[in-house]
Amino acid sequence: MGSGFFAFQLFELLHDKGFEIQTVVTRPDRPSGRGLHYEATPVKVAAGERGIPVLEYGDLKGEEKLEPLRSLVPDFILVADFGLILPEEVLGIPVKGCINVHPSLLPRYRGSAPMQRALMDGAEATGVTLILMDKGMDTGPIVSQTELKMSVDENLATLCDELAHLAAEMVMEALPRFASGEIAPMPQDPAEATYAAPISKSDLVIDWSSEAPKIRNHIRALSPRPGAFSCFRGKRTKILAARTGPEVSGSAPGEIAEVAKSNFDVACLSGSLTIESVQPEGKKVMAAAEFIRGYRPQVGETFKEPHP
Repeated sequence: MGSGFFAFQLFELLHDKGFEIQTVVTRPDRPSGRGLHYEATPVKVAAGERGIPVLEYGDLKGEEKLEPLRSLVPDFILVADFGLILPEEVLGIPVKGCINVHPSLLPRYRGSAPMQRALMDGAEATGVTLILMDKGMDTGPIVSQTELKMSVDENLATLCDELAHLAAEMVMEALPRFASGEIAPMPQDPAEATYAAPISKSDLVIDWSSEAPKIRNHIRALSPRPGAFSCFRGKRTKILAARTGPEVSGSAPGEIAEVAKSNFDVACLSGSLTIESVQPEGKKVMAAAEFIRGYRPQVGETFKEPHP
């Protein structure tokens, strides 16, 4: 069961390693883009390319909806980045149980945005936890857990890729051992629990009245999708890569303090950010050097929050 990009990567890795996937369960096609054409989840597309049956659920309410799942009589239901809460009726379907593949070191970062929140917090490590699901949100006992150290240059895309590879190895190793009774799940310590809230529209807006390292963490937590943005000359401009820059004086937060050939510095509450990659509204992603040649940003111009 999966819908998002982490689930897509995990599915491809498991399938290509020979893991036996009976059926894929995912969210229905959704309207996307300016034309609102319907778009399948990446997991559905990947499953179709590999000839694996797909079930689509907008919700899991009602016994009649669950009959196709029951008829499969699966050993496990493996859940990753699915987007729906599983009711107890679903948790009881597989012979061995529902296993959630969660990209954090549970009980830390329970919830729907563990990778993004860990990056925003500037965490030095995260990981993958396999849990035997219960009716709570990411509260089930731990089947397997592995830590991953994060580099300061990690962004959401690179972290998602690393954790998907780690998760695939863990699933291949741990599920057979759990099925045979070799692994006894360990309860989580609720006192250590933290919550990774969903990413909201307000989370996408860059707040320049923060310290430079905090803003940099915010940018890499949302890069490349959906992308943190600010407004430049009245247009939304995503900032997709930046590093902490020099100390600046005489520049207000959000103000361009220096422009070089290959990058430019934007002042923060303390310090500055050296911008390396942007995506102006309606344009392609471009390196800062290309943005400088095309838009000719000037010292003193300002990146601002959008009007309400």
